[in-house]
Amino acid sequence: RAAANAFLMSGRAAIPGGGDTQPHAASAIGYYFTAQPNTVVDISAVFEKKFEAIALHDSQMDAQTLAMYRVYFGMKGKELCAGRGAESSLSAARALLCGCRAHLNTIERGENMEKNKTCNRPWRYSLAMFGLSIAGYMYVTYGTFFYTETIGLSMKLIALGNVLYAVWDAFNDPIAGYLSDRTRTRWGRRKPWLLVSVPVFVLSSILFFSPPASLGTGVGLAVYFTVFLMLTETGNTISTVNYHSLLPELYRDEKRRNQANALRQAMQLVGMIIGVSLVPMITAAIGYRATALALGLLSGALILYSILGGRERSEFSQSEQPGLLASLKALATNANFWLVSVSHFFYQSTSGLLLAGIPFYIKYALQLPDSNATFLSAAVFVSAIPSMYLWYRLINRLGTLKCWRIALAWLGLSLVPMYFVHSLLPACLAGVLVGVGIAGVTANLDMVNSVLIEDDAARYGVRREATFFAGISFITRLSSLTRSGVFLLLFTLFGFESGENPGAMPGTAARFMMIVFPIALMALSVCASLLVRFRAPAARAAKPAAKL
Repeated sequence: RAAANAFLMSGRAAIPGGGDTQPHAASAIGYYFTAQPNTVVDISAVFEKKFEAIALHDSQMDAQTLAMYRVYFGMKGKELCAGRGAESSLSAARALLCGCRAHLNTIERGENMEKNKTCNRPWRYSLAMFGLSIAGYMYVTYGTFFYTETIGLSMKLIALGNVLYAVWDAFNDPIAGYLSDRTRTRWGRRKPWLLVSVPVFVLSSILFFSPPASLGTGVGLAVYFTVFLMLTETGNTISTVNYHSLLPELYRDEKRRNQANALRQAMQLVGMIIGVSLVPMITAAIGYRATALALGLLSGALILYSILGGRERSEFSQSEQPGLLASLKALATNANFWLVSVSHFFYQSTSGLLLAGIPFYIKYALQLPDSNATFLSAAVFVSAIPSMYLWYRLINRLGTLKCWRIALAWLGLSLVPMYFVHSLLPACLAGVLVGVGIAGVTANLDMVNSVLIEDDAARYGVRREATFFAGISFITRLSSLTRSGVFLLLFTLFGFESGENPGAMPGTAARFMMIVFPIALMALSVCASLLVRFRAPAARAAKPAAKL
């Protein structure tokens, strides 16, 4: 390198310097390969720092290319340390360079494929979220109400079932993510899992609302409730982990990813309207069992149609995946992973209590028939749909992190008026404010998760979307323990046990369930979000990179 520098500078008059020296007139320089490297410098101690410095130039080096260079130089370093001969070294270098060129060509083909109007259309991708929401929100919102009010299962047994389910659910999330990331098939990593898990989810959600009458209202029914709750949630876990993992893979451009995410979150809100708002009217006409059957079949058809229209990127399956312990260590040592997950945990606890609390709030706090839950939930979720577009614009303007914090604070504050209303119309007006907050949080959740994933890929050169989504889901799904704790507090503080024995103050109990506890949880969610500090490359990934 010193000789090359001398050659390049030899023609400049000021370089030789001193006395009568004149510029040299070197006409050529030759480069050649030697049998062994002339100089090998061990940079293991500063390898990560060098790549962090390169990553700062994100206008010239995107995360995908940086990850490719990380793999190349890592392999080349191992080769040099192994002390291979000249021929082996040269052939290995050529093979690696050819692999890099093929990798770049694959990326280019993937970007062209992404623009292809017949593949990976955002609207078709979003239909799966619509399907997952229809069946998912029905059992999340009305599962507890169905078993307590319609059948008469004790709230204590339901709380116990939720604890057992939460323990199981916490472990199956990281396992599902780890297995998905390591899957290698001609159809990709995610699609095979979706094709298996979706039928399981649909069938078990139907059976969840179809308990045999012969079980009575005791232990047998409690076991049935717990088993099918766990089966439904397992199918839902595998489906959602793999579906969410497709977002950062299918849509590499940040604006296009934001568009796809906004569409699918809007479809989720439409699914909420059907799975939450319309269910009381439908069940009043045909019953819970027939409603679960109809929504389950519709849900399965939409999800399968959506995933069959997507095409995964083959290059994302080519990187070597680390072992389970190494992946878990990468999560455990990532401070932002914990802060984001904890914030999501408190939001999911709030969301679950809001959904489960609507029918109780209508019946006991407002003292209205159960069917009026349709109007309150419609006010929340219908208002959230147009609000999604406003949050989409705000994300492009302010960035993901800032909009996420604003949305969390808005949702917590919007719950305050709900405590002081005593009739349906004011409750619906207050519900509109809640809907705006829900739209803001849902629009930002997976955008924040994607920043985490891209940062990890840039640092380690490994694509493990499912591991990250599953790790976050592992923590957020423990929010069912929070709901169980709230149910037990309602029984302890207010004597609320079931529809047959609601206690002396069921209206106050319903307000605490729907409003007081969620406000406290959202305050904790905001606090966790304020502590998140993304690295510079990841922070700028929330906005489109400048191009030279």
